[in-house]
Amino acid sequence: MAEQSAKLLEICLENPLLKNLVKALAAELRTGSDEEGDWITAKEAMAILQITSATTLKKYRDQNEIKYSAPPGMKHIFYSKTSILEFLERKSNR
Repeated sequence: MAEQSAKLLEICLENPLLKNLVKALAAELRTGSDEEGDWITAKEAMAILQITSATTLKKYRDQNEIKYSAPPGMKHIFYSKTSILEFLERKSNR
């Protein structure tokens, strides 16, 4: 019985659909594409970018290098963590 269960588990793990699901999940976790958790404050954005100047952050915003959101009626601007990580990846040496 235990041998049959092991074979059944082995067959399921080799299923291409399962492999694709695991790959998709891993990609989503890597990019942090959770919409609710993707928006961060300017302070957090500057820490990730390793900058201390709000002017540099504004420059990146103005040049459409990173995505941002300024919700109506709020003083604060929020930044997409995913777009910041993509920006860093584009600017990195390969």
